[in-house]
Amino acid sequence: MKKLFLLLMFFLLWPQPAKAVVNDEGRVNTFFAAGRAAYTQGNYAQAIQAYENILAAGRASGPVYYNLANAYFRHGQLGRAILNYQRAARLMPRDKDLKFNFKYARTQVRAPAAGEIHPLLKIYQRFRDDYTPAELAGAAIALLGIMFGVHLFLLYSGQSLRRYGAGFAAGLFVLALLCFTFFNKTAMLSSAAVVLNEGKALFEPRDSATAHFTVYPGETVRFVDAQGAWAKIQRADDNLGWVNESLVAKVGDRE
Repeated sequence: MKKLFLLLMFFLLWPQPAKAVVNDEGRVNTFFAAGRAAYTQGNYAQAIQAYENILAAGRASGPVYYNLANAYFRHGQLGRAILNYQRAARLMPRDKDLKFNFKYARTQVRAPAAGEIHPLLKIYQRFRDDYTPAELAGAAIALLGIMFGVHLFLLYSGQSLRRYGAGFAAGLFVLALLCFTFFNKTAMLSSAAVVLNEGKALFEPRDSATAHFTVYPGETVRFVDAQGAWAKIQRADDNLGWVNESLVAKVGDRE
């Protein structure tokens, strides 16, 4: 009797997770369709709510962040638009529509210009920005596997490794570049933050502190430290200041 009861419970409980997934997928599709319809009709607040509902359900994706960013931009919330464009770029960095809209949105941001960048560094930054950390890690692992396989083949076939020294040197260079870029981008994404609303950055983390500079919606800053309800940020011109944590949002976080 006990075995029969356990078997019955197994069949009753087993289908439930799959059914829940199907139901959840249906809700997400409904929200996504509602968001697109609302955006097309110019009801940007309703579109924002629909896409935020998808994110609240834990179903984040590049298209959701991208559509949400477009809705925020049309709704006049530049800070949140830039934030979600950046979140979308983490997941689909080579999307042409995203790049175009993100580039235009950034022209609307009031922020200090960064210093001159060397042309070679610009090329490297374009390479870094076009790939996700997962893609960089995958490429590094694949290259390492290929090099290891070739090394074993040459070793067991009795061929001289010196003949292929230049090839291995080039492979090691590319491998080092991929690894460096992976860690560089991971660190950059973990500290990247966007200013949501205009406010003052202070010299110290207290309300009575002297104002240091003004931050503007959509400005991208580096999150340096946190102390209570205060966040220490670094601007593009390297100036440091403390702002209320409600003024900024980290790109890697979900609000």
